[in-house]
Amino acid sequence: MYTKDEKIQFSDRLRAAIAAVDPNVTKAADLAIQFNLRHSKHPVSDTAAHKWLTGQSIPSIDKIETLANWLTVSSEWLRVGRESDKNEDKQTELQKLMIEKFALLPIRQQKYLFELVNDLQKK
Repeated sequence: MYTKDEKIQFSDRLRAAIAAVDPNVTKAADLAIQFNLRHSKHPVSDTAAHKWLTGQSIPSIDKIETLANWLTVSSEWLRVGRESDKNEDKQTELQKLMIEKFALLPIRQQKYLFELVNDLQKK
């Protein structure tokens, strides 16, 4: 069971994600239509969508998955406001690029760069 604060925070995240992806979705009826176009299981009513938007309820996990896919956010973030620990292991694009570039350097330059980064970490 979710607390009132958790429901309100979910609704804040949902509204922010909707605004970022489709600013034309401003009413519960709009949300219900867009959701039902994407969700293969039971459709939701305007009333259910209204409850999500106003912090009165949080949808089930399968509905959160559908919302997250549509809104291009993680279901974890949409549900609880944070990413799971497994996402912390993912490398950023910059990190991947740096590794690729580093691997192309001669060994002597790799050692020099390693020492430089090591010194920077100490400061």
